[in-house]
Amino acid sequence: MKPSIELIQNWFGYDPELGVLTRKLKSRSDLSDIVYPKDKRVYLLGTRYPYTHIIWVVVYGKWPACLIDHKDHDQMNNRLDNLREATESQNQHNKRMFNSCKGVSFDKSTNRAKPFVARIMFERKSIFLGTFASWEEAAQAYREAALKYHGEFACVE
Repeated sequence: MKPSIELIQNWFGYDPELGVLTRKLKSRSDLSDIVYPKDKRVYLLGTRYPYTHIIWVVVYGKWPACLIDHKDHDQMNNRLDNLREATESQNQHNKRMFNSCKGVSFDKSTNRAKPFVARIMFERKSIFLGTFASWEEAAQAYREAALKYHGEFACVE
């Protein structure tokens, strides 16, 4: 069972400039005033809660309806302008790919003139965007589709 909004707001404050939780009350005198997120969690009365969810409760006075997404992908940037509620699907749209482009693959079995394939996921369906002669063309097709289908949650980096 989640603690009450009032309990959380009595225990924690939030510094929007730094994006950190602060302690209003301390269970021990040796605790820091700033709450550092260990494994992105906060301990309250022996139970762990997501750091961003506690921020949400302190600021908005309610538990988030779903996940909290970091717009800039930086899990340590907890400034309020970087946080937003997101469904699981929206959160996945905002994930980055490393060493590659999201939605682009190389298919050596396709026509040699256009070996790069672009696809995007939307509403649990894979949408074929086409085959392309270059990686850059396929990546551009994915970026355009991501903006169309994923809107503000599109990750086009």
